[in-house]
Amino acid sequence: MHISGQDNINKDGCSYRISIAQSVIEVSLRWEDGFYSYNEEEVIQTINDDNRITDQLKLSIYQCIDHMNQLFYSSHAILSEGLASETGGR
Repeated sequence: MHISGQDNINKDGCSYRISIAQSVIEVSLRWEDGFYSYNEEEVIQTINDDNRITDQLKLSIYQCIDHMNQLFYSSHAILSEGLASETGGR
């Protein structure tokens, strides 16, 4: 499994890829009112379309996505707080 993130964390969200077997899973995070969402339906479809991915591996992929999403969102929140304090909350 190979995970690569893109350096495009910004005020709107970020994206990253997980490559496994012959599939590339694109995860696009969006920041919304103190929470995040992602393209879950598209991710599920990509995973389910590859019949080489076992149920156990699917669980691992979903756990990986959950942890990555939390990591990216936490990074975004920390960076946003730092920028807000530097600009006086503007």
